[in-house]
Order: sequence, then structure tokens, then C-alpha cells
Amino acid sequence: MTPPQVSRRVQAAFIGLAVILVVAGLMAIVFAPRPSAPVVSPADQYAPTHPLALPSPTPTTVAAANAQIRATVTGAKPLALPSTIPADWSAVVTNLSSSFFTVAYTSPDRSKEVGFAIVVPNPPPPGPHGSQVHPKFHGDANSLYQVDDASIAAGHRWLIWNEPGTWAEPNGLPGVPYFLVTDGLTDVEFWAIANSLK
Repeated sequence: MTPPQVSRRVQAAFIGLAVILVVAGLMAIVFAPRPSAPVVSPADQYAPTHPLALPSPTPTTVAAANAQIRATVTGAKPLALPSTIPADWSAVVTNLSSSFFTVAYTSPDRSKEVGFAIVVPNPPPPGPHGSQVHPKFHGDANSLYQVDDASIAAGHRWLIWNEPGTWAEPNGLPGVPYFLVTDGLTDVEFWAIANSLK
């Protein structure tokens, strides 16, 4: 073998080795493990960096809750509240503003609950043993009363309707959108609450 032939073979080997090293280097860069991005849940995605410790609503008396609602909600006329909730029940008010409120009244033994709100609700349809009717409550032909399961005498039931009047929030519907929901009350008890609104 002559020296020029050796040098060509060596050069080819070095070129081949260089190509292999370059390709291997590129593959190492492309396929190298990277630190993974933290997995963020949808709830965490919108959480503040330094969340404030907001107190949970404190139960109060029915009279105090009703007075708080009447003093704050000035953008709904008429402002109706149930007048037959027993005085020994507790109440928790949330979502309170000039146009909205939600109040949950609970019996002392926690077996009965009445929820009442100004809200545009989107409740689920009834189950296989449920029912829906349009009772024309307070003159609203589109009012809707639902019993989730008619086989449970004191089961979950609700009523939605638009009370004739004015509301500060434009929603394309006439009047004030009310939502009444109960758990642990019979049909007769439910309608006693609904008919006590004033």
C-alpha cells in the first residue's frame, strides 16, 4: 500500500467518523430529555399567584340575611323573599350585589334546605322518575317547575320564573329571573314557600 492510498483511506475514515459524530450530536440535542413543564389544572391556571384567604360565608339568622339582601339588592324590582321560613333556621348569603343574590336557608337538624336566588339558571333535566310542568307562576307562561324524582316525597325540586318588574341586568327577558329550589320538603311544603314570596 502506497502512502497516498493510506491517506485517502484515513481521510475517508475521518470524514465518515466526523459525519457519524455530527449526526450523533444532533440526535443527542434533538432527543435529549428536557425538564417537563409543570402540569397545570384548569382551576390552577386561573388561580392568583398569591391567593387571598377569603372567609367562607358565615351562617346568620333568617331575619339578618333577609335584611342584608333587601339593603343590597337595589337593581331588582320587585325584590321578593320567602316569608314563611321558620325563624330558628339559619341562612347563608352569597353572590350578593345590586342585581343578584343567593341565599340558602337550612333547618336546625339540617334535614331541610331552601335555596332562593336572582339568577338565570340552567338546571339539568329530570331523571326517569321526574316531572316538569309550566304552572304559569306569577303570570309567567314560561315558568317551569321540576321534581327530580316523583317517587321521593321530599326530594329535590325547583321552580324558575321571571317575576314581572324591572331588573338592572339586561338579559333579553322581561322581569326579574328567580330560582327557588328545595331539598327535604314535600310538594305541599314547597308551594307554601313559593306562595309566601313577597
